[in-house]
Amino acid sequence: MTAWVTTMQKNIFDIQAEFTTDTENGEIVVNLSTMGDGDIYYTLDGSEPTSASNKYEAPVKIKENATIKAVVVRPSGNSRVFSEKINFSKSTAKPVTLRVAPSKGYEFNGGPEMTDGLTGDSNYKTGRWLGFQGKDLDAAIDLKQPVEISKVSFNTNVVKGDWIIGAAGVTVKVSEDGQNFKEVASKVIPSLKQTDKDGIYPQEITFTPVKARYIEVIIKSDKLPAWHGGAGNPAYLFVDEIIIE
Repeated sequence: MTAWVTTMQKNIFDIQAEFTTDTENGEIVVNLSTMGDGDIYYTLDGSEPTSASNKYEAPVKIKENATIKAVVVRPSGNSRVFSEKINFSKSTAKPVTLRVAPSKGYEFNGGPEMTDGLTGDSNYKTGRWLGFQGKDLDAAIDLKQPVEISKVSFNTNVVKGDWIIGAAGVTVKVSEDGQNFKEVASKVIPSLKQTDKDGIYPQEITFTPVKARYIEVIIKSDKLPAWHGGAGNPAYLFVDEIIIE
């Protein structure tokens, strides 16, 4: 079976980091490179890397929570430190199928970024967020084997001036065969008020523990509220990282 792979690149200082989600092996693979001469050294425990740390010689395969930090060591001096946190949950590095395509221009990798362990910042154009206008995010995640779950969480990104509003609700369904799904939880998320600030809004839904292999998460989009200049029009919904616990 071919691994389902998605790639996310991040450039910072002298280091280029490429994050690949390998769903076949359930791991995040990190490729590091730098322009010019110099060796890369890295750590995975969040400590500051030095020439005494692990020397980067092959892609780093990560299967659990880690904070990778890396530095280029040169005779003229070390580069600034690259840092990225990777968070694992039961859904991390698992296959994702989007039942509804993201809006044009905001589809990026088309789904795998929802379970890559990387958290998007307030910039919704980085490729870590998926954007939907006038339609819901509907994602089916294959956990590869039946496991007990009781919580689903995710982030939404709000930029009111760009018509990006938070989620209107969330529904969780489970399945044994990936075809027939049964709802186990649903809730309404209150619409944003005019006084609510732009930024990242964490959301979660908890439910009685249930054992399942396939999880469908439906995150409902909203319309622009009455106080908004575009009131009544479909709002954009930007979501990152579906975390299953």
